[in-house]
Amino acid sequence: MVAKNLATMKLKQMAATLCVFQSWRYVQEKNIAEDVLVPALKYTVSVHGSWMAREAILVLGGNGIIMDFSILPRLMNDNIINETWEGTHNILGDHVMKALRRPKLRDAFFRELDSFDAGAEQFPQLEAAIRYYRDRKQQLKEYARDSGSKEKNLFEMNILPMVDFLYETFSIGLFLREAVCDLRKNDDTFFLFLQAYLEILNRKADQMVSADQVFSRMDKLEKIINY
Repeated sequence: MVAKNLATMKLKQMAATLCVFQSWRYVQEKNIAEDVLVPALKYTVSVHGSWMAREAILVLGGNGIIMDFSILPRLMNDNIINETWEGTHNILGDHVMKALRRPKLRDAFFRELDSFDAGAEQFPQLEAAIRYYRDRKQQLKEYARDSGSKEKNLFEMNILPMVDFLYETFSIGLFLREAVCDLRKNDDTFFLFLQAYLEILNRKADQMVSADQVFSRMDKLEKIINY
């Protein structure tokens, strides 16, 4: 159980790291896709940071709560501050949607998404992940294109779920890109990470792990944790 929690935390931290470094690249290159990605990350990465701090505290049990034992309670408190540092979740989500309503910014962002699976089709083991990624991209494109025509209250209710969906899709694309790079070198490390990350995203809260999944194999979980 602890290995499952640690592997989940590691993969979510890895996804956040990939996304943040990609956003920094956009900033350096003056790629206008940053106008969509940066506000999305301000919300999603800080939320995941708070979740990971809480999970780390629970892994340690009572010791995790005691501030004299670890810095985790302080990190959790700081992460709550980070979540609202530049606006509430709803304000940041609205920034993302405003950017997506601008055709030039929207097209730039989706060009980036379309580039992440380049060369992936040459690896048969990636077929299911490619199909899943492209389905999500299409859903995201349709939602972004039609967002201006949706009923206002319904649209506002769905802003944060849409931003979460955007973040997950973007991070899947980055895992997929890294998996392609690894497989070209006969290394399946990021292919393993991609498989496990997709299991996390598709797992319901009360769903059991099946025997054919990455999370059923302790050797694979250890590889993720120790990476």
